[in-house]
Amino acid sequence: MKNNRTSSRLIAPTLLAASCLIVMCGTAVTAALPAIRAHFASGRDPAEIDLPVKLVLTTPSLAIALGAPVIGIIVDIWGRKGVLILSLLVASIAGASGFVMTSLTAIIAIRVVHGLAVAGIATSATALAADYFRGDRRTRFMGAQAGVMGYGAVAFLLMGGVLADIEWRMPFLMYLSGLLVLAPAMVSLRDLKRLRRPRVKEPLPPSARGAMAVICGLVFFTMVMYMIVPVQLPFHLEQINGATGAQTGLALAFGSLISATVSMVYAQFRKRMGHAAIGLLCLALMGVGMLLMGPARGYVPVYLGLLVSSVGLGLMLPNMNVWVTAVAPGGSRGRALGVMNMFLFLGQFVSPVALQPVAERWGLAATLTGGGAVLLAATILGLPLLRLDRTAAIEDRAVRGTGA
Repeated sequence: MKNNRTSSRLIAPTLLAASCLIVMCGTAVTAALPAIRAHFASGRDPAEIDLPVKLVLTTPSLAIALGAPVIGIIVDIWGRKGVLILSLLVASIAGASGFVMTSLTAIIAIRVVHGLAVAGIATSATALAADYFRGDRRTRFMGAQAGVMGYGAVAFLLMGGVLADIEWRMPFLMYLSGLLVLAPAMVSLRDLKRLRRPRVKEPLPPSARGAMAVICGLVFFTMVMYMIVPVQLPFHLEQINGATGAQTGLALAFGSLISATVSMVYAQFRKRMGHAAIGLLCLALMGVGMLLMGPARGYVPVYLGLLVSSVGLGLMLPNMNVWVTAVAPGGSRGRALGVMNMFLFLGQFVSPVALQPVAERWGLAATLTGGGAVLLAATILGLPLLRLDRTAAIEDRAVRGTGA
């Protein structure tokens, strides 16, 4: 009985620890990007390797986006625990393999494997949490999960920056921490039941399809534009102030801290604003933040820009999830969330590929400033989307009026 109670107490901490490995996927190596470029640029034109270096950060996003739907099927067939254990093992080994790789091509290739494993962690850990927790307990756990992941990003950025100053390979060793989750996962977790395959796939109604198109387009565009900050800012700071890895990590960690804290109070914004209104507010805040960072020649305007843009990001992530669950009926909600997540991670991957030519031609400062201007223009052009909030409010009143 004592062992059973101990195992039960380990469930939530184990799932939270596993969730932290999702955000570690990118944050661990972000601050090391300039050092990686300096190492591989020896005897070569630095412009030739700018894009490959940035793909070290974003390639896992593509792997997650493409792999998550397939892994979701495997989770339902094989069970959650088995996929989680295997994914923890593969993510730890593949992630740490960057420490011994001798070429950018090899690092990018192993980052694909790492991303697929992280997709397995994300899918199986969330499924296990949904199996274990019901009602208010599930709501509290999901809130704690978002907070722990956000604050974990701060720690990983800081640690990655310090380790990058020692040697550019060192941050890859952080991925070995996934092995520490293996033992508690094997002891405390179990598949509660074999899931049945859905007998009928409930289609999205026409109104929900239109809303989903807006949501997916908005999340894709937002991530393409926002990823300018974590991808380009380390190099921008290096240019304007000769920032070290630790200083870059501190700046990015500050942004993550703000985003995580704002996400915790998203419900207060939602009480006063509709989903579309919050989405446009996010675009505006990110735009203003990037306009502050672009022409900056010191840390104060950079931190101010990070503060403003991170508030937008902190609102955007929970808003998109809640918006999807509001428009999609229960029988299609999982597929709808999967589609949204695909666009989210595709946006992260596409950003450096699409915007690298802009950075090469116009420079990092102009890329940040131009990105801010584009975001503000998109906010104005997106004002007609506010009618979605008015339509949703009318429908809600109609439902309450009928007592449904």
